[in-house]
Amino acid sequence: MIGVLELILCDIGNTTYHFLVRDKHKKYFLDEKVPVFDEEIYFVSVNEKATKRLLKKNPHAKNINKLLNFQTLYQGLGIDRAVACSFQDNCVYIPINEELKNIVDQLSSIINDNKEPLVITFGSIHGGSAPNIIPDQVELIGTVRTLNENLRAKVPDDIRKVAYHAAASLGASAEVIFEMAYPVLVNDKKATELAYEACLTFLNKEQVILLERPSMGGEDFAYVAQRVAASFIYVGIAKDEDHLISHHHCDFDFDNKNLKLISEVLIQSTLMALKQ
Repeated sequence: MIGVLELILCDIGNTTYHFLVRDKHKKYFLDEKVPVFDEEIYFVSVNEKATKRLLKKNPHAKNINKLLNFQTLYQGLGIDRAVACSFQDNCVYIPINEELKNIVDQLSSIINDNKEPLVITFGSIHGGSAPNIIPDQVELIGTVRTLNENLRAKVPDDIRKVAYHAAASLGASAEVIFEMAYPVLVNDKKATELAYEACLTFLNKEQVILLERPSMGGEDFAYVAQRVAASFIYVGIAKDEDHLISHHHCDFDFDNKNLKLISEVLIQSTLMALKQ
């Protein structure tokens, strides 16, 4: 017997309840009456008071906050953002309040309109000089990452259109300065096979892993891969495998024991390539 599981998803924020009921979005402000549902409810919440109101009307509702183990160095990341980051390969995420929601929503349309992986990140936001004065301008600095060169060339114009339109709708203006940085890093198939075999000269198969999903990180080695057949490989250098620290973190440290290994792999790769 095949059945259909009926359930409701709920996101409780600081101002509203958001319910997904049978693929339809329903929104209720916190001062509105909380509806009663017969279906199972699974929710995440950043508002304790609103959570109690939901549970009073729907005591069967289940909080899934504790089920999500999203590891991040970002302090104060809300559970709703953690959920978004956990399940979205393509996303626009800006850790700021609702004032920029209009721009964020419209930037999200760029993501939705493109089927290729695309990440737009604003990691630096500057504006104003005093806490009680509204700034006359705000500067957002970010990056665009994609795995498609054609999309990489197209996105700057898309961002300009969104920024100009979003600013104009609020009676403001926008200027977009886009600097093309690292291109997409594409590994050559034959070079990757050669590097894999070179690694197996010194390691067993369990120690050599071919990534199933490409990384969205930027890498200057991409310039080399544009000129010659190349393959980019990672070598583990963690001192403590149970507490990995990103190389972009201030507490990053490494064990140089594998410097010998990478030297051996590169030499072996060169010798194998010369024999071909």
